[in-house]
Amino acid sequence: CGDNIITQASTYLENPIQVANLTKLTQDIKSKPNYKNDVNCLYILTAYNVDISDSKESGYYFSLLENNANT
Repeated sequence: CGDNIITQASTYLENPIQVANLTKLTQDIKSKPNYKNDVNCLYILTAYNVDISDSKESGYYFSLLENNANT
């Protein structure tokens, strides 16, 4: 995912008022090749979807995260 994205996401996840910025960041993550194989990207996407109460998407990304963490 890259240090810059991880740092930005950390800041945004700690401050719920930053959801708009985090939304943009998740779009950037999804445009990266192989983001579904990067546990850092998947963690950010999971946390974001939990924060916005999207249980379907958070479950999807958590499942990918869990699969990649075990490999």
